[in-house]
Amino acid sequence: FSRLDLLWMFPTFCGMCTGAWTNWRFTRIVCCPCYTLMYKCYPRLVGQNLLQALGRKLGWYPHVVVIEDIMAGDLPWQGDGDFYVHISTDLSPPACTSSVATNPQVVNWGEKLSLRLRNHPWEEKVHVEIRDLNI
Repeated sequence: FSRLDLLWMFPTFCGMCTGAWTNWRFTRIVCCPCYTLMYKCYPRLVGQNLLQALGRKLGWYPHVVVIEDIMAGDLPWQGDGDFYVHISTDLSPPACTSSVATNPQVVNWGEKLSLRLRNHPWEEKVHVEIRDLNI
């Protein structure tokens, strides 16, 4: 667990509360005037889990970021190489693409990688590396 995981345990009651009760469909059934007024003032929150939206705003709950169609050029390499992309974050396990045997002038990977990131100063930076397979 990281420090941010421990912080997120308090508003979720150690993971027992998912915040599903804050969904707009449920609050429409209950007809709570507080929620109706809030959703009229903040229409972008309609259909969102308010607990998760608050967690994202504070940087405690992760966003999912998708990286696709990665392209790199002018790699400092002599001759052809088997290159792959290695991306490491604090939350997600390291993500790697398949290797591409090509000239280092322009290398293109057409895969999708999903990363879970939190927008908080305690979170580690995302490290993107282009490596050679060395076979």
